[in-house]
Amino acid sequence: MCRVDKEFILCTCLPKSPSPQPVQHHKKSKRWKRKKSEPVIEPPLQWVWKLLRYAGPKVIQMDGMLMEPDIDAQDLRDKAVILKELNQRNCFDFDYELKEGDCLEISAQNNFLKSFEFIVSQGVWVEGGYDPWQDEAIVTKRGHLSNDTSS
Repeated sequence: MCRVDKEFILCTCLPKSPSPQPVQHHKKSKRWKRKKSEPVIEPPLQWVWKLLRYAGPKVIQMDGMLMEPDIDAQDLRDKAVILKELNQRNCFDFDYELKEGDCLEISAQNNFLKSFEFIVSQGVWVEGGYDPWQDEAIVTKRGHLSNDTSS
């Protein structure tokens, strides 16, 4: 999924497999020298999600600082669209009933710094999540984000 500007669904099925990765040749081979000048095309981000349920405080607490996610203007727009859709309809491909304290984490599969967190508070989804240093959570469901609503 590139942009969240159409209807999307939080799928529990397996995502379509990406195209096979090109073979990496040894840096001393002629093929390597020929391909070195070609631009590297990065695959599009694939978004995955986890539905978490609070399991209590962590037994062992850690001190430290968490690195803030790398959020740009488009990500903020996507976050607002996702939050709006979560509160207007059931975005999951299964029957989901809101439960106070449930947390939804949506993150880029190959970039852990691009992530969004939403939590159920007073019967609606709001921005926020669990503190990974202090809260224990169990994953109840997981899947990928899809713009294809026909699957």
